[in-house]
Amino acid sequence: MKAVILAAGSGTRLRPYTQDRPKCMVQLCGAPMLHTQIQVLRSCGIDDITVVGGYLADRLDPCGSRVVVNGDYAATNMVWTLKCVARELGDDVIVSYGDILYHPDILAGICAGDASVAVAVDAAWHGYWQQRFDDVLADAETLRLEGDRITEIGRRPQSLADIQGQYIGLMRFSADGAQLLRDTLCGLAGDSPVAGKPARSAYMTDLLQSFIDDGHPCTAVPFTGSWCEVDTVRDLSVAEGRVCPWVRGLAERGGA
Repeated sequence: MKAVILAAGSGTRLRPYTQDRPKCMVQLCGAPMLHTQIQVLRSCGIDDITVVGGYLADRLDPCGSRVVVNGDYAATNMVWTLKCVARELGDDVIVSYGDILYHPDILAGICAGDASVAVAVDAAWHGYWQQRFDDVLADAETLRLEGDRITEIGRRPQSLADIQGQYIGLMRFSADGAQLLRDTLCGLAGDSPVAGKPARSAYMTDLLQSFIDDGHPCTAVPFTGSWCEVDTVRDLSVAEGRVCPWVRGLAERGGA
């Protein structure tokens, strides 16, 4: 199994911490977030890891993992960053954002089962969002389910009823799903529509929604607990209490 970490963004909301380093290299729980995420992947037996950088990519320290650079990062978004490695996809692959940390049990959950596209979903998201935001609907995204199948993802919610869980930026594509992912990405031009957006500015949730709209199932893998996303300075302080105990334990064990 492979892993791709999307880490091209400039992290403007996290200034001044991102003034001199990529967002994923900001320290949390005593280590750069990227280092912890790589430790988690390796602790689950995933050693083939590619980091797709952009902003200050020369300052990435990928712990021996491979780095690919999206040279057009300032004018593009997540889907275009993933397209940089599209031709290398085709077997089981984990795709993760570079600004999240997640417990190894969450990774194990999306690796279990035979879903073509498995998406980690925080079922207890609301309390965490209350800590992060004064208005939880200001940043949350829709996620609607029928059973374990996602029917809508990544839209602006009108009410809490539109949110049956929260996407965290971690997903697994099985061999079939990775083939679909590769074929889709390789076929995209900059202005190709992805859930109504030009491919160059599309988010991963837009890509997942396009799969759903085309009849390709995306399966939610719900969990509760130990993960965090770091978009803002406030997120850093909130994350300390959520993830640092297990992150430090992982570091003490050497990640394996």
